[in-house]
Amino acid sequence: MVNRLAQSTSLYLRQHSENPVDWWPWSNEALEEAKRLDKPIFISIGYSSCHWCHVMAHESFEDEKIAKIINENFVAIKVDREEHPDVDATYMNALLTMADHGGWPLNLFCTPEGKPFFGGTYFPPREGGHIPSFERVLLTMAHLFNESRAEVEENASSVTSALADRNVLAPSSGLDLDADELAVSFVNGYFKRFDKEWGGVGRAPKFLQPHLMRAIYEIADYSKEAKIYNQLTEAANHTLRLAASGGMFDHVGGGFARYSTDAFWMVPHFEKMLYDQALNIRAYLRGWLNSNDPDFEYIVRKTCDFVLDEMALDNGLFASSFDADSDGEEGAYYIFRIEEIRSAFGGEDKDLERQLGITKAGNFEGRNIIHRPGATSIKGDQQLQSALAKLRDLRSNHNRPARDDKAIVEWNAMMIVALLEAGFVLGEARYTRAAERSLETLIEESHIFTEGTRIVGADSSNVPATLVDYANLVEAYLTTYLFGSTIKDPKPIISLIDKMVEDFFDVETSNFFLSAKGKGGLFIKSSDHLDGAYASASATAISCLLLANHLLGVDQYQQIALEALAPLAPLVQRTPEHFAPLTSLLLGLANEPTEVVITAASGELVDQLRTHYSAGTLLAIGIDKAGPLFEYREQDKAYICINYACQLPIDSPAALKDALGQSKSWRKDG
Repeated sequence: MVNRLAQSTSLYLRQHSENPVDWWPWSNEALEEAKRLDKPIFISIGYSSCHWCHVMAHESFEDEKIAKIINENFVAIKVDREEHPDVDATYMNALLTMADHGGWPLNLFCTPEGKPFFGGTYFPPREGGHIPSFERVLLTMAHLFNESRAEVEENASSVTSALADRNVLAPSSGLDLDADELAVSFVNGYFKRFDKEWGGVGRAPKFLQPHLMRAIYEIADYSKEAKIYNQLTEAANHTLRLAASGGMFDHVGGGFARYSTDAFWMVPHFEKMLYDQALNIRAYLRGWLNSNDPDFEYIVRKTCDFVLDEMALDNGLFASSFDADSDGEEGAYYIFRIEEIRSAFGGEDKDLERQLGITKAGNFEGRNIIHRPGATSIKGDQQLQSALAKLRDLRSNHNRPARDDKAIVEWNAMMIVALLEAGFVLGEARYTRAAERSLETLIEESHIFTEGTRIVGADSSNVPATLVDYANLVEAYLTTYLFGSTIKDPKPIISLIDKMVEDFFDVETSNFFLSAKGKGGLFIKSSDHLDGAYASASATAISCLLLANHLLGVDQYQQIALEALAPLAPLVQRTPEHFAPLTSLLLGLANEPTEVVITAASGELVDQLRTHYSAGTLLAIGIDKAGPLFEYREQDKAYICINYACQLPIDSPAALKDALGQSKSWRKDG
């Protein structure tokens, strides 16, 4: 017998469709049912490739006794966080007001109005460890609600009040920042957390945080101090090299796992998320432009190719993730026994085994995660490439992890931007074509100019698009206009930005909110100004407004961006290292803008421009494009403008190279 989740478009929800729990999907109907019955709500949030979500499902939600307790005492709602980021963010923030950590599975106990009064992450089914059993938690919460209702309501009100203070930032009178002080403060704060030995921030588990890496390169570019520039770029390059040499990067098949379970990037949590691929492509591309490290270019290409080969759907969009597990075991698809490796290699090869970190004992449950200890450059090493090809063939005999084919607007937009940047910088037209096809499908099937859906596909209209979808789609649109050939008229971009502002920007508080006005069903307005796995929705929206103003000449966008930055600025000033993308935006406002426009789609002038991609420099290419950036300009010419003053047109690649070199920002020694 199946429950209400059987017809869901979400793979994660369908995975719970045969639970004996009487699950509801997130909906107004579920919330109304709780009010009608005057029952507390149990909300469980996760996602399809979450290992511990699966563990708790098998241990507890498939258990008849536990299901009976849930069904008799609660209205149970199962939420796919990838479908409802606004719901996830709201309840995760609620948990963080009650506990010292969060994560998934995320389990909340709420009043019939949806206000949380207790929560946690994973609970074991029975007693026996330091975490209370799920059965005991369920019975205790039911007893509290029925016997101590006033106390429950008071606690829920307290959490709601704390959330309101956290979600809505007070309006500020304006921006009053010292750019040099902000850069120094960022450096000081970042290096307090920086792992000098292994790179990255903190200890285990360790996330690469590619949005932070990219922001570090941008902040370095904006700095006028040679010392700051060198400190930041060396730290970023060090981090990217070590992260890519460990097991978090899939040396055999390409792409990145979500995070490392240790401090030295060796053992990953094996799930692969689309957004990680997109953001890591952009981070390593910046790293390559800064360092000219050939392995960084190799990693960009390998990751792009993995996405196009393994995550592309028939309609040109991209699947959301690969599970961590196969055959009921985490990482089984990705790891190798020494015997099967030597069989593939045709016998023992000590040199290859050393270079790929292969040992008889293994490094993960008796088997081997392929990595590159003390790695020399892998690009162009034919012996290593041949060995990796043999391991790819060997892996094809392993059972593949499940792929979640849900096409999410936000993450697909991120991948479009990554492919466009990689296509432009590397001169790979197939990356650009794939991005343009994806954008065309995304615009057509997401109905983003009307009601707007977050999930593209049949029967997905009940999942409304949120700010993260609009902001990232605007960025994809703008980037296609800059580097692609299919978007020549900026009018649709302006329409999309106007809709984003109208639906998600609150004029009274100058805050962006995750849910569109009048949508979401949440008990409180939810904002997103804190970075997580990627830059906050507010940072992305503000960045797009500033870029659109520069690119399209709509002064209103600059004004809205500054209004939205004002309440965020005090947070950034206090701890800029925790708001790296916003720190980069603020430093960018203090720098002289540079724009380079080439009125051609390809050729030697464009080739000369590819490796000049850096913060503070707006690059655009194309022919027959409308908009102020391309107006009144001759074809097959390069135009450079610095601080709103334009140089004479350039038609020689050599002259453009000289001019680009002169336009680079100077830095003080020290």
